[in-house]
Amino acid sequence: MKENYKSWNKLAVAYFLGATLALGFTACSTDDSSSSTDTETTAKIQFNVAGITEGGDSTLTKAQATPQVFVDTLENGYELVCSLTPDRKSLTRATSTMATGRTFRVIAYKNDNGTLTYASYVDGTAGGSSPVLTLDAGQKYTIVAYSYNLSTAISDVVNDSTTTISPLAGADLLYYTTEVTPVYGTNTALSITFAHKLAKVRTQIVSANGYTITAVSASLGTFKSAGTMNLQTGAVTEGADLSQSNFSIGGSATTYGTTYTNFMASDSNYVFAKNYTSAFTLTITSLTSSGVSLSSKTSSFAASNMLAGYRYVLDVRLRKAYALTWASGNLYKTGTAASTINIASSQSTFVSGMAGGYYWNWGILDTQSPTTTYSDVAVTGYQLTDVAWGNDSGRSDPCKLWNSSYRLPTYSDFTTVLAQGKYWGQMNTVNGVYLGTILAPVTGTENNYVFLPAIAFRNGGSTTMNTSGLNEYWTSTYYANNYWSWELRFTSSTCITTTRVRQAGCGIRCVK
Repeated sequence: MKENYKSWNKLAVAYFLGATLALGFTACSTDDSSSSTDTETTAKIQFNVAGITEGGDSTLTKAQATPQVFVDTLENGYELVCSLTPDRKSLTRATSTMATGRTFRVIAYKNDNGTLTYASYVDGTAGGSSPVLTLDAGQKYTIVAYSYNLSTAISDVVNDSTTTISPLAGADLLYYTTEVTPVYGTNTALSITFAHKLAKVRTQIVSANGYTITAVSASLGTFKSAGTMNLQTGAVTEGADLSQSNFSIGGSATTYGTTYTNFMASDSNYVFAKNYTSAFTLTITSLTSSGVSLSSKTSSFAASNMLAGYRYVLDVRLRKAYALTWASGNLYKTGTAASTINIASSQSTFVSGMAGGYYWNWGILDTQSPTTTYSDVAVTGYQLTDVAWGNDSGRSDPCKLWNSSYRLPTYSDFTTVLAQGKYWGQMNTVNGVYLGTILAPVTGTENNYVFLPAIAFRNGGSTTMNTSGLNEYWTSTYYANNYWSWELRFTSSTCITTTRVRQAGCGIRCVK
């Protein structure tokens, strides 16, 4: 009996141990396979694209609200004006829609106290079915998404040993990141709003101010593409130089409708901008327009003023150096009648001294001649009221008496043209100043510029000429005290607007 009891007891213990071990092995097997079969430890995250963040008006100042302007004075009286400024058309909306068919990639990293470990990824298409990742419930993840904003499949290799990618040169680069902890039993929908990592530049050729640009060939140089992007942080490094080598508008191969007659735009370039401190250049190899043809002109712009996520316009247009038409010679009057008023035969022609009638008191009477009105005592020889020359009774604008289409230049007219440049030089061996340029005109093109000969001036209340080297021309603008008015004054080294007493004799160049 005792032996039977011992045998039964041994069998019971063996049975209990076997059952316990069997249960233990079954639990380990379930845990090992939980990532693929046991939904009690996983959760699904579903992704869709909400849009792309664009630069908005509220941050326009950060995106370089003041244009960078490059003005190149040409040798034939024209200027090439290139300006870089934020594209205001793209600033009207804060978020744009990602076009249907554009591909994107979503990557999940396990986030353990800031240490990221690759888990898995999934690709998706905007407008298509939402991609899904099955992740461990209760585990914190860093979710990263990126896109080239293209319809082609993303071919980058992404795995547990990949931390960076080499973005496609010249393409857009969109990025998004967030953190999420999946919850068991909950399928989470996550909306992705991408942000640009690069800036975008659109080149436009504009026909304006009466100058129709018919053809242009140009290139953008020393842009930097994105070299690498850290997938976990989104940090971008500089890559290789980019150039827009195929930038050509106009010519026999292209026909423009009414939409493009006054506005031509190239394809846009996406460029690396953030932390890029070098300059990039627009090089025009040829440009043809009505009245001007040029080649080999380069404009430089600071990319450091550009911000990622903003679109910029590189605007190219022509303008003449002068907003006004200037008479082709100085004004003179040889008698008392208006019929004796005329202009010199050329820009460099004048007669020094009293006899020629080239030296005018400011506000001279219509019935007087510059050859006699010089006396400081004969106050009728110049205007005593503080109104513009031409607004006082009997003292008409002498330019209008010569030709009703013309008028005296104002103080503002001279300051405007001086801001565009001035150059001391010669025309027909006569010294003087070229206005609206900082360059010596190419021989044979001098008359494309405004040239004022160095005529000196007649001392106030005297018949003697001032020989100090000052050369002076009146404006129609009075200064103060019924005695002073504004003038243009230049020497061989300076050219300014200043004031002179009204009984002095100064030159006149009419404008319209």
